[in-house]
Amino acid sequence: MQDYQKNVALTTAFCQNLAKLELLEPMQADIEMKTGDKFAVGGFQCISREKLKSLESSKLAELLKSDQLELIYAHLISLNNVFTLLQKLK
Repeated sequence: MQDYQKNVALTTAFCQNLAKLELLEPMQADIEMKTGDKFAVGGFQCISREKLKSLESSKLAELLKSDQLELIYAHLISLNNVFTLLQKLK
């Protein structure tokens, strides 16, 4: 239970830092199935690659030292996998 609480605290701090750095942007995925059915999935946020690229080097260094940059890259790679999956549904 202690590990769980520790991870909740780390995740909360990470998300707060992303918001403070204004790296998050609202997203929506518009999905069309092979059957022609369409639906949208919204209500989530993603890290903006452009905002990440425009961060000051000192802020990037802080992200690197705190291991948060690694989490950001994992998130961005995961997004690519989601978009690849959505393409297979078409």
